[in-house]
Amino acid sequence: MVRDTASKPGLTNDHWDSYDKLCHFCQIPYDYIGSFDNIEEDIDDLLWTIFPEDKQHWFPSVQKPKSAASLKSRYFSQLPVYLIEELEETFKIDFELFNFERGLFNNL
Repeated sequence: MVRDTASKPGLTNDHWDSYDKLCHFCQIPYDYIGSFDNIEEDIDDLLWTIFPEDKQHWFPSVQKPKSAASLKSRYFSQLPVYLIEELEETFKIDFELFNFERGLFNNL
C-alpha cells in the first residue's frame, strides 16, 4: 500500500491522496481549518465562533492516539528510507501547506 501511495496517490484510496487535491484550498474559501494535533482546542474555538452566546457548549473529549512520535517510530521504522523519501515528495505540498517538517521521518 505504501509503495502504491508513494507512486500514485489517490488511485488506490482517496484517504491517501494529498489534502491539496482532496480539499481544493485554492478554490473553496474555507472559514476554518483545524488540526488533529490540536483538535480539542480547535473544536472549542470553532464552537465559540459559531455559538458565541452559548456559554455552555460542550463537545465530548477526544481521545487522541498514543503519541505521534511512538506511532511514527512504530510504522515508519519498518519502511526503507527511499520509500519514506518518496512519500515526503508525494505529499510535498501538504508539508508546505501545514508547515510540516521535511525529513520528519529521519532518525527513527
